Amino acid sequence: MRQPVALLGTSEKGFLTLRLSVEKAGGHSSMPEPETAIAILNQALEKIRQHPFRADLTPSNDFIAHIGPELPFL
Repeated sequence: MRQPVALLGTSEKGFLTLRLSVEKAGGHSSMPEPETAIAILNQALEKIRQHPFRADLTPSNDFIAHIGPELPFL
C-alpha cells in the first residue's frame, strides 16, 4: 500500500434525544377522559419504537470499493 489509510466510524454508535410533550385539558382521576395525555404520549413512543432507523453500510461499502484495489491480495 502506498498511502496510509484511516476510517473514521462516525455513525457506528449514534444516539438520539427527543423531547415529547402533550397538551391536554386536565381532569380528575375518578373520571378520566377517554384519551389521556399519557395515552397520547404512549402512542407516540410506540410509533417511534415500531419504526427504528435502518442499518446502512453505504459508507463502509464506498470505503471498501475505494481502498480495495490498493490492497495486496493477501
